[in-house]
Amino acid sequence: MGQFSLVQAGLLLILLLAARQPTSPRAAQQLDISWTLSLLWKQNTALLGPLMIRRRRWRALLIAGLTVVLLSAPYFLLHPPDLFRFLAANLVSGPPSQQMGNLGMRQLLYSLSSALIPTDAWPGHLLVQRIWLGLVLVAMLWATWRDRGIDLVEPLCCG
Repeated sequence: MGQFSLVQAGLLLILLLAARQPTSPRAAQQLDISWTLSLLWKQNTALLGPLMIRRRRWRALLIAGLTVVLLSAPYFLLHPPDLFRFLAANLVSGPPSQQMGNLGMRQLLYSLSSALIPTDAWPGHLLVQRIWLGLVLVAMLWATWRDRGIDLVEPLCCG
Protein backbone atom coordinates (compact mmCIF):
# COMPACT_ATOMS: atom_id res chain seq x y z
CA MET A 1 0.00 0.00 0.00
CA GLY A 2 1.42 3.36 -1.00
CA GLN A 3 1.72 6.36 1.24
CA PHE A 4 -1.12 8.19 -0.50
CA SER A 5 -3.47 5.22 -0.27
CA LEU A 6 -2.70 4.76 3.42
CA VAL A 7 -3.72 8.34 4.24
CA GLN A 8 -6.79 7.99 2.02
CA ALA A 9 -7.77 4.78 3.82
CA GLY A 10 -7.49 6.59 7.16
CA LEU A 11 -9.72 9.40 5.93
CA LEU A 12 -12.24 6.87 4.65
CA LEU A 13 -12.20 5.09 8.01
CA ILE A 14 -13.09 8.37 9.73
CA LEU A 15 -15.80 8.93 7.12
CA LEU A 16 -17.19 5.41 7.69
CA LEU A 17 -17.22 5.80 11.46
CA ALA A 18 -18.92 9.19 11.18
CA ALA A 19 -21.52 7.85 8.72
CA ARG A 20 -22.53 5.17 11.23
CA GLN A 21 -23.75 7.91 13.62
CA PRO A 22 -26.21 9.83 11.43
CA THR A 23 -27.81 11.80 14.28
CA SER A 24 -24.61 13.03 15.92
CA PRO A 25 -23.66 16.64 15.06
CA ARG A 26 -20.00 15.87 15.80
CA ALA A 27 -20.09 12.87 13.48
CA ALA A 28 -21.65 15.05 10.77
CA GLN A 29 -18.75 17.50 11.08
CA GLN A 30 -16.24 14.63 10.95
CA LEU A 31 -17.93 13.29 7.83
CA ASP A 32 -17.83 16.69 6.10
CA ILE A 33 -14.19 17.31 7.00
CA SER A 34 -12.93 13.79 6.25
CA TRP A 35 -14.69 13.75 2.87
CA THR A 36 -13.29 17.17 1.96
CA LEU A 37 -9.77 16.15 3.00
CA SER A 38 -10.07 12.88 1.10
CA LEU A 39 -11.05 14.82 -2.05
CA LEU A 40 -8.03 17.06 -1.66
CA TRP A 41 -5.73 14.11 -0.97
CA LYS A 42 -6.90 11.75 -3.72
CA GLN A 43 -9.90 12.56 -5.89
CA ASN A 44 -11.43 9.08 -6.06
CA THR A 45 -13.91 9.86 -3.28
CA ALA A 46 -15.55 12.38 -5.61
CA LEU A 47 -17.54 9.33 -6.67
CA LEU A 48 -19.51 9.84 -3.46
CA GLY A 49 -20.73 13.19 -4.80
CA PRO A 50 -24.03 11.85 -6.19
CA LEU A 51 -24.72 10.09 -2.90
CA MET A 52 -23.95 13.27 -0.99
CA ILE A 53 -26.53 15.00 -3.18
CA ARG A 54 -28.98 12.13 -2.69
CA ARG A 55 -28.52 12.28 1.10
CA ARG A 56 -28.83 16.09 0.99
CA ARG A 57 -25.37 16.57 2.51
CA TRP A 58 -25.31 20.16 1.27
CA ARG A 59 -22.83 21.33 3.88
CA ALA A 60 -20.33 18.63 2.88
CA LEU A 61 -20.74 19.50 -0.80
CA LEU A 62 -20.40 23.23 -0.12
CA ILE A 63 -17.33 22.80 2.08
CA ALA A 64 -15.67 20.47 -0.41
CA GLY A 65 -16.49 22.64 -3.43
CA LEU A 66 -15.37 25.88 -1.82
CA THR A 67 -12.18 24.32 -0.48
CA VAL A 68 -11.23 22.94 -3.90
CA VAL A 69 -11.98 26.28 -5.60
CA LEU A 70 -10.17 28.37 -2.96
CA LEU A 71 -7.07 26.17 -3.07
CA SER A 72 -7.02 25.96 -6.88
CA ALA A 73 -7.88 29.57 -7.75
CA PRO A 74 -4.53 31.15 -6.80
CA TYR A 75 -2.62 28.80 -9.07
CA PHE A 76 -4.98 29.26 -12.01
CA LEU A 77 -4.95 33.05 -11.53
CA LEU A 78 -1.16 33.00 -11.84
CA HIS A 79 -1.21 30.50 -14.75
CA PRO A 80 -4.43 31.08 -16.75
CA PRO A 81 -3.50 28.83 -19.71
CA ASP A 82 -3.18 25.90 -17.30
CA LEU A 83 -6.87 26.19 -16.42
CA PHE A 84 -7.80 25.51 -20.05
CA ARG A 85 -5.34 22.60 -20.20
CA PHE A 86 -6.78 21.20 -16.98
CA LEU A 87 -10.36 21.47 -18.24
CA ALA A 88 -9.43 19.95 -21.60
CA ALA A 89 -7.62 17.04 -19.95
CA ASN A 90 -10.47 16.31 -17.55
CA LEU A 91 -13.62 17.18 -19.48
CA VAL A 92 -12.78 16.71 -23.14
CA SER A 93 -11.05 13.75 -24.64
CA GLY A 94 -9.60 13.55 -28.10
CA PRO A 95 -10.75 11.09 -30.71
CA PRO A 96 -10.10 7.45 -29.86
CA SER A 97 -6.84 6.02 -31.11
CA GLN A 98 -4.45 3.16 -30.49
CA GLN A 99 -2.61 3.76 -27.22
CA MET A 100 -0.13 1.15 -26.11
CA GLY A 101 -0.20 0.58 -22.38
CA ASN A 102 -3.67 2.07 -21.88
CA LEU A 103 -5.70 -0.60 -20.16
CA GLY A 104 -8.84 1.46 -19.58
CA MET A 105 -12.36 0.77 -20.80
CA ARG A 106 -12.08 3.42 -23.50
CA GLN A 107 -9.09 1.63 -25.00
CA LEU A 108 -10.81 -1.77 -24.74
CA LEU A 109 -13.81 -0.45 -26.66
CA TYR A 110 -11.52 1.06 -29.28
CA SER A 111 -9.58 -2.20 -29.62
CA LEU A 112 -12.74 -4.29 -29.95
CA SER A 113 -14.36 -1.99 -32.49
CA SER A 114 -11.05 -1.81 -34.40
CA ALA A 115 -10.90 -5.59 -34.54
CA LEU A 116 -14.38 -5.65 -36.08
CA ILE A 117 -13.88 -2.66 -38.40
CA PRO A 118 -10.13 -2.06 -38.83
CA THR A 119 -10.00 1.60 -39.80
CA ASP A 120 -9.35 4.69 -37.69
CA ALA A 121 -11.60 6.74 -39.98
CA TRP A 122 -14.74 4.84 -38.89
CA PRO A 123 -16.91 7.29 -36.88
CA GLY A 124 -18.37 4.37 -34.94
CA HIS A 125 -15.35 4.27 -32.61
CA LEU A 126 -16.54 7.46 -30.94
CA LEU A 127 -20.19 6.35 -31.05
CA VAL A 128 -19.36 3.09 -29.22
CA GLN A 129 -17.59 5.04 -26.50
CA ARG A 130 -20.44 7.54 -26.16
CA ILE A 131 -22.95 4.70 -25.84
CA TRP A 132 -20.78 3.15 -23.13
CA LEU A 133 -20.57 6.47 -21.29
CA GLY A 134 -24.34 6.87 -21.53
CA LEU A 135 -24.88 3.38 -20.11
CA VAL A 136 -22.50 4.10 -17.22
CA LEU A 137 -24.29 7.38 -16.45
CA VAL A 138 -27.72 5.74 -16.54
CA ALA A 139 -26.50 2.91 -14.28
CA MET A 140 -24.94 5.43 -11.88
CA LEU A 141 -28.12 7.51 -11.69
CA TRP A 142 -30.27 4.41 -11.22
CA ALA A 143 -28.02 3.09 -8.45
CA THR A 144 -27.93 6.45 -6.73
CA TRP A 145 -31.66 7.14 -6.81
CA ARG A 146 -33.09 3.60 -6.52
CA ASP A 147 -33.20 3.37 -2.72
CA ARG A 148 -34.22 6.14 -0.36
CA GLY A 149 -32.60 4.45 2.64
CA ILE A 150 -29.11 4.08 1.21
CA ASP A 151 -26.35 5.41 3.40
CA LEU A 152 -22.71 6.15 2.65
CA VAL A 153 -21.31 3.07 4.36
CA GLU A 154 -22.52 0.40 1.94
CA PRO A 155 -21.14 2.04 -1.24
CA LEU A 156 -17.81 2.70 0.47
CA CYS A 157 -17.48 -0.90 1.59
CA CYS A 158 -18.60 -2.44 -1.68
CA GLY A 159 -16.99 -0.04 -4.16
